[in-house]
Amino acid sequence: MSVFILTQLPMLSYRIYALFLTAEELQETNCGPYHYVVKTADILTVVNSSVNFLIYYPSAVTFRKTVSNLFRRISYYSSRRIADDGKLAEAEPRDNLEQDNT
Repeated sequence: MSVFILTQLPMLSYRIYALFLTAEELQETNCGPYHYVVKTADILTVVNSSVNFLIYYPSAVTFRKTVSNLFRRISYYSSRRIADDGKLAEAEPRDNLEQDNT
């Protein structure tokens, strides 16, 4: 919870500040120090998402199973190829697609 608050607070603060600006003043915030505040807030949002993944993956079993199945499916479909005639070529059967290896 504290990671979320720390990483989202700068953008929330800027959004609240922007509510009280006129259109001309808002255009001026696209350069100068406000530009860096917004870009830093964007980076912090990405950091929040990354930290969430690092927290949820080891601690939440359902999340871990869902992510593992997702990557198995991506791997399965990316291993299939399209033949010269435009049809999907037969791929090796993968019986363990739905199994959980955790």
